[in-house]
Amino acid sequence: MKPIARGDQGPAVEDVQRRLLSLGYDLGSTRIDGRFSDLTAAAVAAFRSDEGLPAGETVDDACWAALVDATFQLGDRTLFLKMPYFHGRDVREMQIALNVLGFGAMQVDGIFGAQTEQAVRDFQLNVGIAPDGIAGSLTFNAIDRLRQVWEGKDATPHSGSRTGFSRAAEVLEGSEVCFWGTDPTLRDIANRIANLALATTAQSRVTSADTRQGLPGAGDLLIELTFAGAPSGEGIPFVAFTDDSQVLATRLDTAVKAASAAPRRICIGLPPSADALTVRQRQHYTVAVLDALCTALA
Repeated sequence: MKPIARGDQGPAVEDVQRRLLSLGYDLGSTRIDGRFSDLTAAAVAAFRSDEGLPAGETVDDACWAALVDATFQLGDRTLFLKMPYFHGRDVREMQIALNVLGFGAMQVDGIFGAQTEQAVRDFQLNVGIAPDGIAGSLTFNAIDRLRQVWEGKDATPHSGSRTGFSRAAEVLEGSEVCFWGTDPTLRDIANRIANLALATTAQSRVTSADTRQGLPGAGDLLIELTFAGAPSGEGIPFVAFTDDSQVLATRLDTAVKAASAAPRRICIGLPPSADALTVRQRQHYTVAVLDALCTALA
């Protein structure tokens, strides 16, 4: 491209000014006037310095590319894995959201690489979207619906602590939840979860399909236990089990918020090897799932 510099005017200068203004650089009272004035030159120089570009007041190829990257908003373009990689502010914002929501432990570098694609796939599966790794309108809408959950939060992956007993009891007494599974092992774990919840508080409203009386209500939460793989129904949020209690809780919270049908329904996928579990292992999944649910619903 032909460098844009002092004395230039026209649509190209307006575009530069518009991007600088959106990034918070001072353009004085004239703001966007299409004239590459002293204020515009000073703003370009400040931007170049902030981006680590060579000192100067001219918008050359490197400066223009940095300006474009810095001004992409999430949803401005469809993102997917390609060569060269997509990069920019929108990718960075998506990485922050996915990290906070519990998908991947990727470096927030604004580059849409393989790890970011896998995080997108995991998130899509978790909220009931076809997991194709392509971040388009459905994926952006799902991320935006959860904005209050991730915006402004620390994007550094971390493990959390268990929910306190009194808080867990409050959640179990206030949430109508039913677990079930079509496999004998999964039904056993569902029953164990219901029994553990009842042992925590006699007023627990967490049940299993075997212990529940009556049909589910519109406000109930139905949780299907399955072995790792696709959920049993299209559009049902799917949560892949992990031993990281905080990540599992975050994924459950995301899935519950994404479940739109009434009654709400989500699916938790246990590892494939879970079909031959010892009693101790079944109890491990029982405690982990119930603890994460209490944290998610707290």
